[in-house]
Amino acid sequence: MTNKEAIENDLMCRLCSVAVVAHELLIQHLRLL
Repeated sequence: MTNKEAIENDLMCRLCSVAVVAHELLIQHLRLL
């Protein structure tokens, strides 16, 4: 694996974790309504 691929992989992992957290917060918010 090249350095560029490793960096792209890291970015994807971060984006995925951010998306998961945002999804959880959204569900909690909708439950409160």
